[in-house]
Amino acid sequence: MKKAAIVFTKLIISIVLAVIFFISLIYIQTTVYTFPPPTPFSGDSLINPYQNIDNKIYKCNFHAHSKAWKGITNGHNSAQELTKAYKDKGYTVAGVSNYHCITDSVNSNSLVYIPIYEHGINIFKSHLLGIEPRKPSYFDYPLWQNTSQKQQIINDIRNNGGLVTIAHPKFMDGHTLEDMAQLTNYQFVEVLNHYRISDEYWDAALTAGRLVYGIGNDDTHDINNEPTFRMWTEVFADTPTKDGILDALVKGKSYMVHAFNGNCDLLLQRMETVGDTMGILRVNGPVTSIEVWGVSHSLLQEHIFDGTGSGVETEFHVPHSIYKKLPYIRIVAKSKNCAIYLNPIVRSVNGKTSGVERLVPELNALHTWFYRLCVLLVEVLILLLFLYIWHLKPFKR
Repeated sequence: MKKAAIVFTKLIISIVLAVIFFISLIYIQTTVYTFPPPTPFSGDSLINPYQNIDNKIYKCNFHAHSKAWKGITNGHNSAQELTKAYKDKGYTVAGVSNYHCITDSVNSNSLVYIPIYEHGINIFKSHLLGIEPRKPSYFDYPLWQNTSQKQQIINDIRNNGGLVTIAHPKFMDGHTLEDMAQLTNYQFVEVLNHYRISDEYWDAALTAGRLVYGIGNDDTHDINNEPTFRMWTEVFADTPTKDGILDALVKGKSYMVHAFNGNCDLLLQRMETVGDTMGILRVNGPVTSIEVWGVSHSLLQEHIFDGTGSGVETEFHVPHSIYKKLPYIRIVAKSKNCAIYLNPIVRSVNGKTSGVERLVPELNALHTWFYRLCVLLVEVLILLLFLYIWHLKPFKR
């Protein structure tokens, strides 16, 4: 019995060592980057994605799950059922974003088909959305992820031709505030998601000078038993086509909706920047409040209304003494039924920012090889320990 117990213990330890060894083989591929420092928006001109908007508006959801991978992943409806439900609710884009799997147009009822998938095979919900990639990427770090490893995954999706959205960053701290202030080479942040609202994380990126725009999605896995048709993105596009929708998105000509009861009674009509004011805003609907947010997730102004009118038009005058010091603002308008989140208006030099969000961070070769050597050392120690265990004779008194 004693000998059998020793053998059983060795087997358990060997299995654990084997798991650690094979996970280490993944982490030895880590690339360490030197990230661009924070570069707050500055300059005497403004970039306002809503200036003179006259396009038609289209209701879009880019994140929802159907049955996939033989039911291994969490999805309860077929792709056809899922997209038909969104289409019946008036959505132009009903994106199916299964894990590492792109649903083809044949299995979609979306009026405008856009290939999307969710990237993430890790325990801390460090997930991304790949929008219109040539193919899914399957590489991921399954346990912890440092900022460089997260950047490596972003770069991988970009190399496959996809636009990248950081999905629900607040969910299990899959992306930290520090990550958001450093990461680059992505286009969007999923600010609204029924699991978490991540506006503070968006502000961390904007405060660091990363001009990335917000997206709102349901992220539903079951249209009958999860909150669905509650969060979406309204897009001002020239045409209801894939190219029209995506072109508007990357230019920030969109806003996010959080409909508390499934219906939104607010509509952005106008947002113009004029002279020494940060904007003239027109929102149709029974507005109860308009909030102006700025750097480090700070509430700069709040305007309260009685919510009985059919709309509000107001000017946002910022005192001249601090006007030139504001790198950006973003606006949230609310009614009793919903809230709409606008993309930021940012400072620029002749209509251009530093563009730091588009950069691929520099490879830090010294730190990369040091990291890989450390992982290699762990693997060697695991092999030595494995050999030691199985060549060790039973202890004798």
